[in-house]
Amino acid sequence: MSGADGEARLTVNQVSFGLIGSNPISPTSWWKIYEVDGIYQENKFNRGLLFSFNIFLKMEELIMSLYTQLFGENKEAKAILGFANLTCEMFPRYRDVFLADKGINVIVYTRIGGPNRNDYKQQIKTIRQHKQFIKDYDDEHDNTYAYFKFKVLPEYLDTTKIMFDEEPLTVWELFERHIENAKDPNSDEYKKDLEIAERLMKAIESQQNGGIIYM
Repeated sequence: MSGADGEARLTVNQVSFGLIGSNPISPTSWWKIYEVDGIYQENKFNRGLLFSFNIFLKMEELIMSLYTQLFGENKEAKAILGFANLTCEMFPRYRDVFLADKGINVIVYTRIGGPNRNDYKQQIKTIRQHKQFIKDYDDEHDNTYAYFKFKVLPEYLDTTKIMFDEEPLTVWELFERHIENAKDPNSDEYKKDLEIAERLMKAIESQQNGGIIYM
């Protein structure tokens, strides 16, 4: 099908193919969508599909953060933030937090990297002025995710070294592990992807255009 200007025109079910994989709501080949200059584009399986920014607006305005839906938040997040005198409210688009570097540092995951940095210049400047701040950097594969690293306060080092389990996975590594596990239809990841796909379809259907996407 083509739209008025010759664009490919897809129904909601067909859009789920582009978002989720070869089966309309199968999570077995989840495609990570991200924003590039106002356009959502695949960054896991780059097959040239582009999604109109004015249809999707921002993915996270349609549904809860994909990261949060898939991975939740570290159950020790509040304590870990406190070890470096931090709070999640300090970070725009905060996602998660972990102990790192054998427990001597704290690393905060956010969604203000890459092109998103332009919208949060003042907040990033403030974060960098924190006494425990070490550095910040973007994810190598999806630069819209930014990591902020801080030193654990000296009085908590004995505790954090005991609490430390293993080095945290990057956001990209978390998604890759999820994709691999979701290949099993009996896995929690598979079931979770189906739930997210259903919510996404409802979100698209609720749009004024009735769920028709131009590509």
